[in-house]
Amino acid sequence: MKEKYIRIISAIIMIVMGIIIAVCGAGTALDLYFGIGFVVTGAVLIVLDIISLTKNKIISFGQVFLAAAFTTIGITLLTTHYVSFAILVNLIVILVLGMGIALAIFGLLTLILTKQVPVGIAQLVIGLVVVALVIVYLNVEDFRTVFWIIAGILIAAYGVLDLILTLTNKKLK
Repeated sequence: MKEKYIRIISAIIMIVMGIIIAVCGAGTALDLYFGIGFVVTGAVLIVLDIISLTKNKIISFGQVFLAAAFTTIGITLLTTHYVSFAILVNLIVILVLGMGIALAIFGLLTLILTKQVPVGIAQLVIGLVVVALVIVYLNVEDFRTVFWIIAGILIAAYGVLDLILTLTNKKLK
């Protein structure tokens, strides 16, 4: 029964994540997720600090600092653009570009060195498609917007599917 509740909560979180990504984009969504996480963690630490203070009458600077730091970071992520985890999206995009280049080179090497034509061509083509998509993603604002809308809808749809399967006692295979 506990597993079913966890799956329901996970599915609902996935639906909400997908909707937020579709509406706001990945960078804003990351800031929102991390902001909420930091605020919740800070709040838990504040409660633990209060419990520690009332029980032991002792509290360390480190305990207070962590609670304040986590809460401050979370509130800053939620209310300003002064700090942002959106840079992670850009970093991942650049890593995917590197992967596409590497796959294209690997496919070319597979063609030349091993003479495995279908495999080499598949690797080369997939690598070049990835490179092309990343270049378009980096240079065309409208493509980025549409990409995140589609990605958000797919994430939310998967969450809905998982929720339906959980409620009907079926599992994804």
